[in-house]
Amino acid sequence: MSNNEEQFWDLAEEMIGSANQKTSDADTVLVSDALLYAAARFAAYTAAAATEERKQFKEEQGEIKDMLMQQFETMLDSNLADYLENYKIYMKDAE
Repeated sequence: MSNNEEQFWDLAEEMIGSANQKTSDADTVLVSDALLYAAARFAAYTAAAATEERKQFKEEQGEIKDMLMQQFETMLDSNLADYLENYKIYMKDAE
């Protein structure tokens, strides 16, 4: 595993851990919604920061959105499949 891949997984686990901690004081759905909002906000910032000027950012909005939606769909599909496969373990359900 490359350093970037290892760093990616470490960061993801850290953020998930933080979200899990927040569920002790807030509803799980609220934490999930806040995490999604934060991801969208940070993705918008990252996309804007990668452009030279507002005009370029405006022109690339469709491409940016398509790319981000595809990434999210791929990640979501992977995680849904993982939870389906490991439901009894993750959810501690004897189904």
